[in-house]
Amino acid sequence: MINRVFRLEDQICFSKLSQDYNPIHLDELWARKNFPGKIVVYGISIVLWILEELATKSNYSPNLDNLKVEFLKPVLLGDFVETSIDNSNNDEISAHAYIQG
Repeated sequence: MINRVFRLEDQICFSKLSQDYNPIHLDELWARKNFPGKIVVYGISIVLWILEELATKSNYSPNLDNLKVEFLKPVLLGDFVETSIDNSNNDEISAHAYIQG
């Protein structure tokens, strides 16, 4: 299991790289007044984090031909996110991120 907490500094850095300044990802006051009530972590930032962990901590070197991503609920700033990576099937890798707490 690999875990992390996304911080506002992460959001600001990612917004500069992606040029995405949507207030739902950056503005605490705006986010507090709108659904879901807190800053939402960039989904692609979560995906890139999992891919980075896979590349650096796995014994498997995947050839990324296909990527399927589903977001079942938003990850909010400060959430403790845990991911598990299963590469027991040589043809497919499965990674899941869970919000703890």
